[in-house]
Amino acid sequence: MKTLLVLLVVMLLTACASATFEDGQQARDDGDLKQAASIWSERAGDGDDRALYALYRLYRATGVGFVSDRQAREALEKLAGEYQQPAAQFLLAEQLLEERELEAGREWMTRSADGNYGEARAYMQQQGPLLSRKIRLLRGSAAQQTQLGNDLYFGRNGVSRDHAEAAIWYQKAAQRGSAEAQSMLAYQYLEGQGVTEDRVKAYQWYREAAMQGLPSAQGNLGYLYGAGRGTDQNDIKAYAWSVLASENGYGPAETNKDVYLARLSNAQRLESLNEIRRLENIITPLR
Repeated sequence: MKTLLVLLVVMLLTACASATFEDGQQARDDGDLKQAASIWSERAGDGDDRALYALYRLYRATGVGFVSDRQAREALEKLAGEYQQPAAQFLLAEQLLEERELEAGREWMTRSADGNYGEARAYMQQQGPLLSRKIRLLRGSAAQQTQLGNDLYFGRNGVSRDHAEAAIWYQKAAQRGSAEAQSMLAYQYLEGQGVTEDRVKAYQWYREAAMQGLPSAQGNLGYLYGAGRGTDQNDIKAYAWSVLASENGYGPAETNKDVYLARLSNAQRLESLNEIRRLENIITPLR
């Protein structure tokens, strides 16, 4: 009777004992994701930061563990801030940088590196100077933003080639009126380099740059009119823009204008001369 009572007490204590972090790992290894999430969630509620981190990684890998991305993000922020986990600080920094929150991203990346987290230290060593430059140029001139776009596009001045990132900086500068950035962004849209190919946007940005008197943009705009890419095909406008580009020193337009001229009737040639005069009156020359 006494032995039976002892066994019952042991069984009761075992049933009442909380599952451990390792139990969650075992459930994860066994493929029981919901059980792993349940165990780690309980442990996290008791202040186990390892369990909360494991729960976060489980959610990111499988979608199990949190009810929403927002809840998962709050958990990550708690791990990075309250628990000061360098690994979590690194993951939070990555997300912020992807969201273009550059200053906050640098702050958390620095904290992670200061916590001796290897990936963060490597990032700050390799990308830290460029990140600092980006942060400075958020308030820099359009010309400086264009220069950064060029460095990223061509992979020069110690910067690795990154067409997608280049497009972001060209966009910033283009919206502030940089004809060079507008033309480069147009080319990226035309070719689908770093952005989704979009001929209409290519046409629009080439036109913005051409109206500022950039010869290469004028020549490329003429090509778009001649080929009917991103806009309606129009040989009169193709010829007019090619003439302007050629006169402004853009070599390829010299050949193109002869091609477009050959397509025009006598009446259209006269109309094209009127179009050239009209454009000369409304184009703002580059300073």
